Parts: sequence; C-alpha cells; structure tokens
Amino acid sequence: GRSGEQQVHDLEWRHPLCDAFIQACLDHGIPLNEDYNGHTQEGVSYVQRSAQRRRRVSTARAFLHPVKHRRNLHVITDAQATRILIEDRRATGIVYHRGGRGGPEVTLGAAREVIVSGGAINSPQLLQLSGIGDSQALADKGIDCIHHLPGVGANLRDHFAPRLSARARNVTSIKDCRAAGRWSRRSANTRSAGTRSCRSDRPMSIASGTRTRRSGTTICR
Repeated sequence: GRSGEQQVHDLEWRHPLCDAFIQACLDHGIPLNEDYNGHTQEGVSYVQRSAQRRRRVSTARAFLHPVKHRRNLHVITDAQATRILIEDRRATGIVYHRGGRGGPEVTLGAAREVIVSGGAINSPQLLQLSGIGDSQALADKGIDCIHHLPGVGANLRDHFAPRLSARARNVTSIKDCRAAGRWSRRSANTRSAGTRSCRSDRPMSIASGTRTRRSGTTICR
C-alpha cells in the first residue's frame, strides 16, 4: 500500500479515547492488528486512510485520472451495463444503456477481452444477467443459462458495523467538535485533537479506531 497508485497510510493522529478503546480490547484478549488491509482483518487498531495532499484518493483518482489523456482510453459515463456478449464461451463485448436504465441500448465489441469489475454485488449480477451462474436460479428468473457456474451470486457476506454511543468526561470528542461548529464532514480535514483545537491539516476517517471480528470460527480471515 505504499508504492502503488492506490496509497494506504497509517493514521499518525492519536487520541486518548481511541487509545483507551484499543487498550480495553487488548485487555480482553483481542489481538492488535496494525495492518487490517494486509493478511488478516481480525483485530483492533487505529484506522488506515487512503489520502494524499489533504484529499481522499478514490480508485478513479488513483488509477483513472493519471491516464485519462491516453488516446486508447475512452470513458463513458451515465451508462448501465446490462449484458456481456458471449460467443463460443468467450466474452466478445457488452451491451449497455446510454443514460442509465431505460435509455437507448448500445453494443460494444471487444477486440481482446472484457473485464468485469462492478464490485461484490454488480459483478455477479451482470454475470447472471448474461447467463452465467446457477442454472436453476437463472431459470427461475427466465434467463437462459450459457454457463452453469453455481458460485456466482453465492456466499455474499454483509459488512455489519454496529454503532455504540457513550459519554466521555475530561476529553474532547468528535461529537463535541461538531456541537461547537468546529468540525465539518464536507471538508474532511478537521478532527478532534484532545483538549486542543479540532482543526487538522490531514484528511482522516470519520472513525479513528476500529475493531474487526469474525461472526463464526468457520469464516475465513
């Protein structure tokens, strides 16, 4: 996370409330995980951030913007992919709707390959709409099965994040800064800093400490 286009940094900022939370987890036997974007997510730590020059670095900002001037790159926005074209068990193009759902249908052919990168939900959905997935599940939706692949659309696990609130004494919290009008989510560059000013010149996450655990021992890390 330190040498590629998508940079991930440890949070240099520290706060006594986060320190107390992390120490309480350690006292209960929860392991410290200094890099939850690495080998395993389980454990407790300060959050990491993907930011540069006081701005959050999205995947578009990291990978797309630096090469958008290339002649062999054409970006189409406001389009919804609805189907992968397949001939002889090989992806040959896509079908999308210009202007989103309900817009005119457009077909694009692929000279070399089709890369599906719609995320944990949209990628399997697009595969299923294209006839790739569990044959019975596709038949139930009236979709002709081109390739029976039962794992498509299965084993999705939601990211549960229960939120707890508590009162704290003798320390300035993020909520205190918001109440005093010294913190703005939109600017993304102000945070609590103990009893000092809530201003900070570095972008940080809205949450500063995090703990991740598995909901069952059979779930991989």
